[in-house]
Amino acid sequence: MKTNDVSAMLDDLADKRAKVARLQEKAQEQKDKILGPLKKRLDKIDEELANRSRQLLDNIETLDSEIREAVMDCGETVRGEALMAIYCKPRANWSNEKLEGFALVYPTLLEARTYSKPTIQIREVKS
Repeated sequence: MKTNDVSAMLDDLADKRAKVARLQEKAQEQKDKILGPLKKRLDKIDEELANRSRQLLDNIETLDSEIREAVMDCGETVRGEALMAIYCKPRANWSNEKLEGFALVYPTLLEARTYSKPTIQIREVKS
């Protein structure tokens, strides 16, 4: 494919994105006309919710981080009644697939292997 073809495709994509944006703007204008009187009340409700939930969300974020650190220290999956923190051990990464075959003959190649950091997943416990 030639650069002129790709350039034309990019222009087409930009036009289509602009059309979608214009449609979304028109739809928003229509919604604003309908919701005008209710908008202030809805904004006030949203603001109250944000204020009430801000501290709780901060606590959730802090507790989540603490759980992940604790599970990292334990090095194993921990299960609660509603959630469990799944410990995923680090995996070996090779810079080239053939290194594994060569490592059988040349064990010093194992020094080229690196390990990723372990990860933690928090999931709902299924009954």
